[in-house]
Amino acid sequence: MDSGFDKLTLEEGIGIESSHRFSFVELNEKTFKSCSSGLVYKNGVN
Repeated sequence: MDSGFDKLTLEEGIGIESSHRFSFVELNEKTFKSCSSGLVYKNGVN
């Protein structure tokens, strides 16, 4: 399905977006303390 969106995006002269997921887990010795996660999108121009 994404390939159809990518094709249309390129036909319109827009750069393909990529994404990068980052995650962080905090432990206190072996005990879970907290976590966070994020997803960053970057278009083909930037």
